[in-house]
Amino acid sequence: MVIIEHKKVRGPKRQTGFHEGQKVALLIAARNEMGFMAVINGTHKGILYKNEVFQPLKIGQEIDGFIKKVRDDQKIDLCLQKPGYKAVDALYPGRDSVFRQQFVECYRHHWFSNTETSELFPGARETLHLLKESGFALAVATGKGRAGLEKVLFETGLETVFSATRCADETQSKPHPQMLLEILQELRIEPHQALMVGDTEYDLLMAMGASVAPIAVSYGVHERERLSEHQPLACLDSISELLDWLAEENLLDPELFFQPPLAAAD
Repeated sequence: MVIIEHKKVRGPKRQTGFHEGQKVALLIAARNEMGFMAVINGTHKGILYKNEVFQPLKIGQEIDGFIKKVRDDQKIDLCLQKPGYKAVDALYPGRDSVFRQQFVECYRHHWFSNTETSELFPGARETLHLLKESGFALAVATGKGRAGLEKVLFETGLETVFSATRCADETQSKPHPQMLLEILQELRIEPHQALMVGDTEYDLLMAMGASVAPIAVSYGVHERERLSEHQPLACLDSISELLDWLAEENLLDPELFFQPPLAAAD
């Protein structure tokens, strides 16, 4: 994911009376493309993200839930299970805490014992360096853990390219917008001054939740049709096409890069 900075502004922080992990009574009020809107304890509104709901819900249904996160803009993210090891619970529901911890440790062992080095998509290295040299601030929001991201950045030689990074073991996972909001805050820019580039619908939902304009790429995890359902500004077939799109939007001088498209990275 790439964040493109235009100027720097810091927004104010706000608070509510709820706290993370608090059990609350929910009334399912509406459904939208991100999930379900719910009334919390009859006083506030929050959202249940659709990829975190693993049971049927109906409008008007009353159900217990939990406060997942109270965001700086006072919006509230909800979940139906108490926060913690959510991805493991989704794959293996009903398992105890010992199983969850063992699962995470095995995954990490497999990842770090893998002797294959990470490879970049064709044109990625050149595109990133050109954007950085043109004055854009670049950032990463990833589902990897911090150690996993550092491994990839080292193997690809991109340690100095990004101005900010966030990982799933440091904040809320996608499609929750928290990691994106934290990046914006660190770079001191407003959501409308940034773009998010991603290859999954969870990236696009994260961007929408943070009020950041999304651009999809079709060469990653999710296919073009699935990505297009979320109406990104564009759906690119190559990361090098991002340069053309930025030039068309008058965000990048086309004379700064050459045609034909950039060569593949090593």
